[in-house]
Amino acid sequence: MNCTQQRHRSKKIHKIYKKKIRRRRKLVRLRNRYLNLKHHAHRTGKIDQTLSSFHAFTASVRAGNRPSHSQTIQFLSKIVTVFANQSKFDLDKGHFQVPKVFSLTDNYQETFTFLKRLFVVLHARHSIEITIDYAYCERIDLDASVVLDVLLREFIINIHSCRQKGHRTTHTVRPINFNRPEIEEILLSIGSYRILKGLFVDFPNSISFPLRTGGKYYPGQVEINSTDVVAYIEQCLNRCDRELTGPTKKELSDIIGEVLNNADVHSTIQQHYLIGYFKLNQDQAKTVGTFNLVIFNFGDTIYQKFKDPACPNQTVVSQMKELSKMYTERGWLTQLLDGPRFEEETLWTLYALQQGVTSYKNWERGNGTIEFIESFFVLKGDNEQADDSQLTLLSGNTRITFDGTYGIKTRTGTGPDNQNEYVKVMTFNESGDIRQQPDRNFVNFTPHFFPGTLISAKICIKPSNTAVKINAHESATD
Repeated sequence: MNCTQQRHRSKKIHKIYKKKIRRRRKLVRLRNRYLNLKHHAHRTGKIDQTLSSFHAFTASVRAGNRPSHSQTIQFLSKIVTVFANQSKFDLDKGHFQVPKVFSLTDNYQETFTFLKRLFVVLHARHSIEITIDYAYCERIDLDASVVLDVLLREFIINIHSCRQKGHRTTHTVRPINFNRPEIEEILLSIGSYRILKGLFVDFPNSISFPLRTGGKYYPGQVEINSTDVVAYIEQCLNRCDRELTGPTKKELSDIIGEVLNNADVHSTIQQHYLIGYFKLNQDQAKTVGTFNLVIFNFGDTIYQKFKDPACPNQTVVSQMKELSKMYTERGWLTQLLDGPRFEEETLWTLYALQQGVTSYKNWERGNGTIEFIESFFVLKGDNEQADDSQLTLLSGNTRITFDGTYGIKTRTGTGPDNQNEYVKVMTFNESGDIRQQPDRNFVNFTPHFFPGTLISAKICIKPSNTAVKINAHESATD
């Protein structure tokens, strides 16, 4: 071996030696960091999965920064009153029992607690396996189903990203014990399996309108969605040879379009979700079928939009403040021992539903929600509480229920130019006056804060509010 080769070999050996020393020092630093973190975790009582072994810890360090959650999950995790800082759920092991009635409309408190627990555990990544157990569940409503599926979809996207980068995370999220026909039908036709897995089973007595997402990231989607919803309603009625006798397709499309626009604007992340489900009734003597439609967003509530100092329509805000002052003086905004709670948020949300009330300077806005409610009554067929038809609005701590007990009334009001005009009002009292107390059985304060606005409509379509469809061939022969 000549001198040149020896010199080259010695340099190579020295380079390997220096690299070995650097690795050893890095390993010492990692071990010291691991021991410090583990000591802190034991002291605070919060044990992370990556601290279970030194090998897992070093693997997480090599993997780099963990992929961040979606904008939706980040927004929800910061709302202290909803999902953040829920330490009492920290010990949940990953088994979640779905409530007997899984519904934001008829079992809000238990259903929302379930969603809150699931969110906290998935966000904290405490459990390797998440099981959603439907053993005791007897009924799933579309509103609870779609909120669950949207949250799961956002988390599962993050789980896949973490896996690709080598981060330790939840391995599986799976449903169990869903063999009841009514539960299986929802999951496979419109629920978790279709949204999360792309698996779809067509059931003969149901028609589904799969989950649609719209917002600023989907230009023109509002118009597409509103048109498709009307086409979907027609499809449902065509299935049983019926057709609408109420609002025209154009009117209904415009109404739904404004509701979707409102959902985008009020959403902090400017995104809305839309889903529908129609169940055909075998005995069509009383009802043709039951139509379900859910529209919701995550973001500012109706109350927060008007309470914001930067709200463009300060005229409406002043009217709301005057109304609050009057209710306070009369003692109507206090929590009564013999009835449901009623606060300023509840009052302002109810006021916001009246025709012409909008947070925009443009007074031509502010008609979508009241007209959507009116369309609900048209499709329902009458203003009596004679069936299971119900429309529920959730926004923040406010819950408003429409079932036909109280209808829409027309009163003389003052427009933007201080001119008298007729406006549609929904006041939930016999007088039709917003200055009188509403029925607290239908307008009330709920302790669980919904971080956005949700409209859930369940409509029993009757023969009386639809017409038998006449085919072109039949009409030509008459």
